[in-house]
Amino acid sequence: LDVLGTNKGTYSGQGTIFFTTDYGVDDAYFRGTDTRLSALTGLTIDGQATLVDPISVISVPVEVTGWLYDVSIVDLDMDLTSYAGSAAALRIETTGAIQLTNVDITGSSGDGAVLDNTSGTTSIAVTNSTFTENMWTGLDARSNGDITLMGVAAGAQEDGAYLDASGVTGSVTVNGSDFSGNTVAGLTAKAAEGGISIDDVTSNANSGADAYGIGATATNGGSVTVTTSEASQNGLKGLWIEGTGPINLDGVTADTNGLHGAYIHNLGACAASPISVTVNGGTFTNNGGYGLLAVLGPNGVLTYSSPAAFGGNVLGDYAVNQDPCPECDKKEEEGKPYNIIYVPETGGPPVSLDCDEYSGAVLILPDGDRATLTCPVSGEVTLDSVPGEGLPGPLPTARSFISGASVALTEDGLPVSVLTEGGYLTVSFTIPKELQGGNLAILYWDPVAGGWVELPAYATRPDGSPMVHRLHPNVTPDDLMYILGGVRVSGDTAKVKVSFGGTFVLVSR
Repeated sequence: LDVLGTNKGTYSGQGTIFFTTDYGVDDAYFRGTDTRLSALTGLTIDGQATLVDPISVISVPVEVTGWLYDVSIVDLDMDLTSYAGSAAALRIETTGAIQLTNVDITGSSGDGAVLDNTSGTTSIAVTNSTFTENMWTGLDARSNGDITLMGVAAGAQEDGAYLDASGVTGSVTVNGSDFSGNTVAGLTAKAAEGGISIDDVTSNANSGADAYGIGATATNGGSVTVTTSEASQNGLKGLWIEGTGPINLDGVTADTNGLHGAYIHNLGACAASPISVTVNGGTFTNNGGYGLLAVLGPNGVLTYSSPAAFGGNVLGDYAVNQDPCPECDKKEEEGKPYNIIYVPETGGPPVSLDCDEYSGAVLILPDGDRATLTCPVSGEVTLDSVPGEGLPGPLPTARSFISGASVALTEDGLPVSVLTEGGYLTVSFTIPKELQGGNLAILYWDPVAGGWVELPAYATRPDGSPMVHRLHPNVTPDDLMYILGGVRVSGDTAKVKVSFGGTFVLVSR
């Protein structure tokens, strides 16, 4: 969408963009690096023309990136069910505060909304908004400031909401919201000393075998408080808390979960760091493991300020583990080396994967791009550089090619689509110096869909293990094409771990 024409430099100050009618022509990109927008400060995108007319429906992605000021999105109705590409429906990346009010997003073939202001220290607030039936995560918000949700619903996708304010001193606060009916996780919240507060939240029937209802991780002594909330009928755990500071459960319901109703772990257990857990009432019944399991270490204390209701739990009502964790003191044995192969620009012969002598294989191109196969794997692998003019299809709008690589997996010379033995592939790109710190992404050419898929950003479960996404969540049976955590961009490297080969490209937004 280019509506500025030749009016270069004539817009300044606070700006509001109105979508006055349904819009689905071109993707809408707002770039802070565009010189025509250099004099703008705060930006508002409003999907409602008047208080009388209905909210307009947007059926293409909307992106605001490289912005240096506050961004506000109000009254925006986005339905990308018929959109042919694969990208987040709404992406906001700025150093300023981000605020979403009355925003509804559905049908994205990527994430619903991605909000990121980790380049600054301001806050993110989302109010009275819904994120449903998107492919991966409904709402992904990352901030060095506070993240606040009120009146949010996020269901019927892999992950309901992923909130990360753990970078500096930010806090996470979630009130009056629902994260039920997802397949991987309902709500995942991360903070440091700012702590996490969850009140009047429902996260039920998140159905995957490893799914959890409410996950919370607080480091640096941050507190975790969950009040009058429910996490029931989830595939694995109802409530999953990894903490370093005081943890308070007040009026929590965690019933009929596949494993534990509530699992609480002291991240400092092996260092014998003290931690206190207080439970005030609540119900923890009919779970497949314990009603409540607290792994607190030698100096951890569990207190019931008023009785909780237990019963029907397979392993018992509750248990407190105060083991000193001697296994944490064991030194890891030095592993076998990786087989390192330097590959010419035009590629080389297939490399046999040998997990008897090696931990895996690393194939390195002249520009530093590489493919790492980590055992257990078998068969052969080849790595080829892919130039910009040799791509299998044109890149999506507003994506600029930086580098490409193709990884072919074979078994006895026959193509293999996925790694099924427990090993994985890491594709790593070297970022040119002039693009380091820029807005980058890794795309995958999906032969099933016949187009580019923009892979999601790296995310972890409460214990720090990678959040696993399916490349094709709606395919039955599971085709085993997994994205292990997502894309990590740090310094001069961008990389992603997956269970499948193919063509990957590093692009700038």
